[in-house]
Amino acid sequence: MNIHILFNLILVVFASKFENLLAKQLQFMIVQTEIMRKRLPQQIHTTPEERALLLRYGQPIGMSIVDLIYIVTPKTFSRWEWEDKHGKKPRRKGRPKITESIRSILIRLARENIRWGYTRLKGELDKLNIQLGRNTIKRIVVDDRLSFPPDYEAVRWKQFVERHIDSLWACDFGIKKIWTLSGRKTYHFLFFIHVGTRKVFYAGSSRRPKSDWMNEQANAFLQHAEQEGLQLKILLHDHDTKFKNGFQVILNQSEVKTVKVPILSPFLNGYAESWIGKLKHECLNHFVVVSKNQLDYIIQEYVDHYNTERPHQGKNNQPLTKLPKHQAGEIKRHSRLGGLLNHYYRETA
Repeated sequence: MNIHILFNLILVVFASKFENLLAKQLQFMIVQTEIMRKRLPQQIHTTPEERALLLRYGQPIGMSIVDLIYIVTPKTFSRWEWEDKHGKKPRRKGRPKITESIRSILIRLARENIRWGYTRLKGELDKLNIQLGRNTIKRIVVDDRLSFPPDYEAVRWKQFVERHIDSLWACDFGIKKIWTLSGRKTYHFLFFIHVGTRKVFYAGSSRRPKSDWMNEQANAFLQHAEQEGLQLKILLHDHDTKFKNGFQVILNQSEVKTVKVPILSPFLNGYAESWIGKLKHECLNHFVVVSKNQLDYIIQEYVDHYNTERPHQGKNNQPLTKLPKHQAGEIKRHSRLGGLLNHYYRETA
């Protein structure tokens, strides 16, 4: 046999085997692509760069592309070829993309004005010559608020407090067990705190603070605010039933708005909760109380110390009442409650 014929036969055998392997590989790629395509959305939008890449490798295949292309339909690929042949650029579909600067402006307006609705935001953007549809505004604002930190509600409440801080008060009840000859009794004590100055008014204590007692404390509180020259327009308190009926009526008649903080949200009445914590930690927990009078005396002593002598970190580590400062003079100590509460000052010459 001619050696050339034998060589050609060998080439044919190897080529047929190689072609069979390529066909199997191609079939595997087609099946794999079909499975992946089913996991994707109904439409895939390609970029101009991706489109050029598909044309570059798809055009040499010819009509066989119909059996191979899955990312778009064969009809779409044919249109691409026609546009490429005639030098036409692909058209952009959909609305123009919202720039990051416009998005940041919208988010700023939404965050600085929590109460504004989507229509109001749209009107404000129109004033700035920024045209956005209401649904687009809604989508951006909702997406932004979903990314808010867990303390987002606390941030909103902080803004409310800062807005009304000069006329905002908070009140709450604390409890203390008193030892008597007939056993332990629970007493409730009521206090009010002016958020702007942090000054506290102690109303008193009662074993059963009923409506008559609450009415007396409401009147005493109004009188105290007036005497101290502290504004009083809003009073925060929880959902305790003791704050209902006559207590509410007396305050409303004096044009004081009462605001109930949401249930299970103690941080919204944080100033009152914080003060109770200080009172117990720095004072009450150190005493075994045996009478109502003793309880009232201990709390009132702490309130006087708190309002006039104790430095406060939230107030630049200074006392709430401005005290005279002397550069010289002997250092004296003023003690309350047997040395539990101490105040130091320089004695004037």
